[in-house]
Amino acid sequence: MSAKSDRDAHNANSNTPVPYQLCACSICRKIGGYVGCVNIGGIAESLQVVKGQELIKYDLSPHSRYHQNQLRHTHLFVTYGYELLSFAMIRADSFLSRKYHAIKDRGTPDEELCSSERSFCSNCSSMLWLWDHHWPELIHPFASAIDTELPEPAEMVCIMEDSKPKWMRWPEGTKSTHSLYGKDSLEEWHKKHGYFVE
Repeated sequence: MSAKSDRDAHNANSNTPVPYQLCACSICRKIGGYVGCVNIGGIAESLQVVKGQELIKYDLSPHSRYHQNQLRHTHLFVTYGYELLSFAMIRADSFLSRKYHAIKDRGTPDEELCSSERSFCSNCSSMLWLWDHHWPELIHPFASAIDTELPEPAEMVCIMEDSKPKWMRWPEGTKSTHSLYGKDSLEEWHKKHGYFVE
């Protein structure tokens, strides 16, 4: 399910459109359901208003507060064309998104607020995207919010296995599992497997 409105729309591109990596950390499992979350990479600076510009005020400069102040007011649905990923972000005053900063190491002396922000539709609770100020040039749409077909990976990369409960099973099919993270970034994995879109 995706959050939808026709008040305004925006486009953005992705170099890394394959939903290959499944995270089973406690945060992803609790907000995403059974096995966790899969997201892809989007290019934040490629965001373009295609209609309803008067409804959105934002600054896309690298040091702007756009992501912190505007992404919370935006909803997401995604369309996929084989050569690039376009996702339209839409806003309506009655459907404001909500942001969530997870707490890692909850209940321990190392407990802290995560730097990443997860945005959700306040109307239907759909997870929309993740954004982190450490990588302001990227946003990460959740694959579950994408309505159209994405390329199917030959192998899934399953991360955060040490966080996965014993009762939970990884998906069927070819996969690699990792205690924490895989060795490749989103970009490195896409380039290595021939999926990177220039």
